[in-house]
Amino acid sequence: FFVSLCQFTVIGMDAICVFVYNIAQGIHLPGVDTSAASVAWLPTAGADPSGTVPAWRFLFVPQSWTISIELLFYLVVPWLISWRTRNLVILAGLSSVAYFANCLFVYPALSDLLGYFFFPFHLFLFILGMLACRHSVAFLARVSRPFKIAMVAALFSGMAFSQFMPEELRNPVSITLVALSLPILFDWTKKSRFQKWVGDLSYPVYICHILVKWALLGVMGVSKKGVTSPPGWLLLLGSIALAALLLWLVDYPIDRWRQRRVKNFQHQPRPAAAT
Repeated sequence: FFVSLCQFTVIGMDAICVFVYNIAQGIHLPGVDTSAASVAWLPTAGADPSGTVPAWRFLFVPQSWTISIELLFYLVVPWLISWRTRNLVILAGLSSVAYFANCLFVYPALSDLLGYFFFPFHLFLFILGMLACRHSVAFLARVSRPFKIAMVAALFSGMAFSQFMPEELRNPVSITLVALSLPILFDWTKKSRFQKWVGDLSYPVYICHILVKWALLGVMGVSKKGVTSPPGWLLLLGSIALAALLLWLVDYPIDRWRQRRVKNFQHQPRPAAAT
């Protein structure tokens, strides 16, 4: 029931992803003896001989767990936005320390899931975004243009060659580059129509790409070939095509309807003030 309810409320999907399922025990937290590979976010997840599968397999749009995390952040951001930078840095530090403590002291199967899906361990990322927004004007005014170009080049180089980085350095380096480069990229592209179009397309691509992946695997006969992922270019093109359809058939019409309602409301005569 809880799994079905979360499909409609969205909030709570992250909690579902911390659990696993098998026929004998139902939905439960992974045990110490649960193989970490059987609960990871991988195409082959669930291949455990015991029949254990990650609970996110029961979600219609599995990646919506990230929207649940985002909504939880929106619940606390009205308080966080009034905090001083020093306090935000302290809170981000506590979130990071908690994340690393989880990696060190919790058994692997549960540690992997908590590290990936547990909101407090993601809080420092949201705070980095808040700090980047708060201090972006001062940051952009102080740094030189060559530094900006170097940071953006480093970001794209890191994205292209991240698979060659040591695993223990990959996430810290990527997070640092993104936090420093995003204000620069936003400042350069904030008036670009192409940037707006990419921004409009990004969310539908994110929502539909796993559905497209499963559809492509079904067409390719994954059960016969043992393939766990379609060709990347085909997945990209299919996701963009479906995302564009969602924009033109769903998002844009609803947005135009909302704008018309606002304009009609603004043009309604106001009652005369009582004297």
